[in-house]
Amino acid sequence: MQNKSHLGFHLLAFVVSCIWGSTFVASKILLNAGLSPAQIMCMRFAIAYFAFLPFCRRKIKADSLRDELLFIALGLTGGSLYFLTENSALQYTTSTSTVAMLITTTPVLTAFVVRAIFPSEKLSRRFMFGSLVALVGVALVIFNGVFILDDNPLVALLEA
Repeated sequence: MQNKSHLGFHLLAFVVSCIWGSTFVASKILLNAGLSPAQIMCMRFAIAYFAFLPFCRRKIKADSLRDELLFIALGLTGGSLYFLTENSALQYTTSTSTVAMLITTTPVLTAFVVRAIFPSEKLSRRFMFGSLVALVGVALVIFNGVFILDDNPLVALLEA
């Protein structure tokens, strides 16, 4: 039997997934309306900043200039470049399902990169099976029986 204290976290994860999925669709709509990938990325981060501001109990600051520069670098590479390439890929394709499928492979690719960098990290059979089931499930939902390969290799390059 599932612990009731976990139910709230599962509901929160569901809500976050719904919001995340809707921003993907919203990004495509904004691109079609004429906004650039960079404009969408900046608006997205501004909205997130102001949404989180009321929950910040104290001023957040780094311990040193080195830490502050590290936070900036991590923010630019971890978030900004990801959303910039995602929005650019959406801009160059007519099939959002192609980009969505590429995005779903990100956790699995990350696991393989970690394994390559840190050989002591093992990828279990359970992980591999779960990843395969998840990818097949996402593919079934996204493509809904229709599979169209995008003829633009730039899309795959931007999402890789």
